[in-house]
Amino acid sequence: MLCFCVGNMAVAKDAVKTYPRVEYKKLPQFKHIDKQIDSLLFGLIVEVNPKFDPYGNEIRRFMVDAGNGGIVTNVKEREDQYNNVLVAQQVLRNWRKDMGKRIAEIERRISREPVYADELRSQLIDMLPDIDRFFSVTEKWLDANLDLIEFLRLTGGKYSAKANPDYLSDQESRDTFQKLILRRNKYRDAIRQYPSFRYMEY
Repeated sequence: MLCFCVGNMAVAKDAVKTYPRVEYKKLPQFKHIDKQIDSLLFGLIVEVNPKFDPYGNEIRRFMVDAGNGGIVTNVKEREDQYNNVLVAQQVLRNWRKDMGKRIAEIERRISREPVYADELRSQLIDMLPDIDRFFSVTEKWLDANLDLIEFLRLTGGKYSAKANPDYLSDQESRDTFQKLILRRNKYRDAIRQYPSFRYMEY
């Protein structure tokens, strides 16, 4: 069993306590290079059982409540979700780093393959834009949530239950609030295009 620990404990220790630890299993190790290349999309484009998806499932667990109305009206909820987004960002950084190591190892194996090197290299190159796009969208989704929560923290969260910013005295602040909501929703819809995130309650 693989026990997966997440989070930057220095800045998000409270968030780590929000959810219980989960034990994950490792996917079977593929011997053939082409199968290893295919497996790079597991948890990204290709949905897998959450017990085999430590990075993606941890992000979903910590982000599941980040978009709820409590961040607007409840100071504790706002702080909890602020910390949870920080944890999710750390998980994404870890995921990206691990993906880089896996790609580098595959490239080393391809360089030692005398017969099918060109074919395998083309397979990998064709896949890299999809991987980059997933990480870019996920990063923007997390950033958009954090930006909104930070704005609410700075303004004291004095919004109604419907997140009505009319109390704000200046038009600039009202416009900022609306832009942050629209940006968050834009990337929420974008991340839901990926199978593993499609049915996340958020």
